[in-house]
Amino acid sequence: RKVASQWVLQHVVPRARDFLLPTQLGVGVSGGSEAVLHTIQAHLHYEPAHILLKLDLENAFNRVDRRLAKRILEERFPESLPLYVLGYGPDSANGSYHFGWLPEEGSPSSARDRFFLRSRTGVQQGDPLAPVLHALALSPYLMAMRSLFPNITVLALHDDISLAGPYYDIQEAFQ
Repeated sequence: RKVASQWVLQHVVPRARDFLLPTQLGVGVSGGSEAVLHTIQAHLHYEPAHILLKLDLENAFNRVDRRLAKRILEERFPESLPLYVLGYGPDSANGSYHFGWLPEEGSPSSARDRFFLRSRTGVQQGDPLAPVLHALALSPYLMAMRSLFPNITVLALHDDISLAGPYYDIQEAFQ
């Protein structure tokens, strides 16, 4: 699955980057963290009365709304859907399974003790699609923030979000 994911990502990442820019710099942007840093520094240099608010979304990759990510994939990157279904199932009601062990009481672990956990939210650790799925699921919120608050610079590097702008605009954004 990883090899197939990497092959698909070669074709999807450039278009995903163009779709996610200018707010999300975590997909297909070389030196994305430096770009966020320099953009925010420049904003605050030219607007010294503005403030910076940094947000780190807690447990963000485990909270990805798969339905939203899948809908965006269907609309923008349909060639990646078979890979998505392979890793996450055809719909959120039939989520992917994660393998685990549950030993019988008083006995050493054996193959018959295996069990599977159904996973319906988030992205899988180590999945090459995970950063793209996370960025796509977060993108509607970042785009809405930019639209509703044009005086705020909104930049994200995966789950690290930087907001720079007038104090009252940033305060209003969180009311």
